[in-house]
Amino acid sequence: LPFVRAALAVAKVVVATPSKFTPSAVASMVWAFTRAFEITGANNVAVVRRPGEVKDSVLRQQLQYLEQHVDLVMKSTADRVGHFPARELSNLMWSRAKLGMLGPGDAAFIDAAVHRATMQLANSGQQKGQGWFTCKWTPLDVGMLVSAVSKAAVETQFAEAEKLLSEPDTFVSRLAEYVLSHKDHFAVHTMSNIVKAIGNIVSEGVSADLRRAFGERHEALAMVGTMVAEFSSQLDTIRPFQLMSMLSGLARIATRFDEDFF
Repeated sequence: LPFVRAALAVAKVVVATPSKFTPSAVASMVWAFTRAFEITGANNVAVVRRPGEVKDSVLRQQLQYLEQHVDLVMKSTADRVGHFPARELSNLMWSRAKLGMLGPGDAAFIDAAVHRATMQLANSGQQKGQGWFTCKWTPLDVGMLVSAVSKAAVETQFAEAEKLLSEPDTFVSRLAEYVLSHKDHFAVHTMSNIVKAIGNIVSEGVSADLRRAFGERHEALAMVGTMVAEFSSQLDTIRPFQLMSMLSGLARIATRFDEDFF
């Protein structure tokens, strides 16, 4: 309870004076706010506690207030998204998405962050020879971005999930261009995570537009094929959990593409 109260007090200050905090400070605080909703379960695994599930009335009320203020923090962050480096944006998206308690502020932030990423990835395909450092988004950042979008897209309690991105087709096209032109720089775990994320989107995504963008566009299929080829060329170095992630994603994608996928 003391930690939750402290987090709530800080969140109120951030909401009142967002411009006083640097992007790194905001990212660190949002991560701390996220921890306030977690408890340690079996095998030291963090378990999310939703405010409505908390029996203690005082703690439940504090968590509800904190949830409301964190969403306001994310709304103000969406308004300042241009000031955040790519790594901070991907970290913020993942911190919020993995918690599974998203509100309107999160929706605004996710859409703004993906829009910015889409614009910055737009010319990456023309810079193939120079590597990923010609773009502000590294392969790791892109992997976290796609995973975060996937996590938010399949969150059925997230009312905004049905209209998660305002430009899903453009996002998929720019993402595919980036993957095709930077394929040599992707680590195997990043490729397996992206394929798994795409599989989750096309099979469980709440947003019909996002499912269609990832599940029906030719660029999406070509992107998956490229990652599978790169992944397969490194089979000797792949760990079992990475292989399972890749196969899980492929199985889900195959149900969408049917015989065309194979």
